[in-house]
Amino acid sequence: MKKYNIIFSENSTKDIKNLYDYIEITCKSPLTAKGYVYGLRDSIKKLEYSAGSYSVQNDKFFSKYGSHVHRLIYKKMTIIFTLHNDIAYIHRIMPSALVIQ
Repeated sequence: MKKYNIIFSENSTKDIKNLYDYIEITCKSPLTAKGYVYGLRDSIKKLEYSAGSYSVQNDKFFSKYGSHVHRLIYKKMTIIFTLHNDIAYIHRIMPSALVIQ
């Protein structure tokens, strides 16, 4: 079974921080923020072994991230990533409602 190294872009790291801050500060729910981000990161970690099983997204929206773009959905968030040999590169993490198809 192929194993992928997971690399986060600067944008995806900011996306996680902004999500955490929104839930913790705006929604005033620090425990929910911790749990949600923990679950999100755990879901992304599972890409180490499953990244190759996600289908390529051919919608125009995903083309700005290159070719062979994949997505993973965690609750109401979309994780956009590409595969390069043994690397799963996480481009963005955004609300699924913002993904235009």
